[in-house]
Amino acid sequence: MEEKKSEQKQEKKITKNIKLIAISFFFIVIGLANFLITYYANFLLIYLGVLGTLSLIAAAGLLILKRWGFYLAMTLATLQIVVGSFTLYSSLLTTGSLDPNITTLVLNLGLIGWVVASVIVAIYLATKRSEFH
Repeated sequence: MEEKKSEQKQEKKITKNIKLIAISFFFIVIGLANFLITYYANFLLIYLGVLGTLSLIAAAGLLILKRWGFYLAMTLATLQIVVGSFTLYSSLLTTGSLDPNITTLVLNLGLIGWVVASVIVAIYLATKRSEFH
């Protein structure tokens, strides 16, 4: 009986770690994407470079379960929702929502995915805040 409880605890811990690694991976990918966008924009969008740096720091903080990592990740998720929504709005205004250009369509779908993923990450982190020391 105790062995089954131990196995169940171990499975829950593994599942929790996989989710946390996925959230950290999200921040790593977003951070690297922000660096890439900053580079290709000839460093005119420097705020994305700052967000990229903070995203990598947040990913490290989440992996080691630090409270500052949680707060930084929550702040960044909120900022990413705002920045992504504003960028999507600007893109739709300048190109038109029915633009047949495939590049614009991919950009807009990517922005929608970024905003939705940021909302999911923010909700997940808000429900798991007690796990961070």
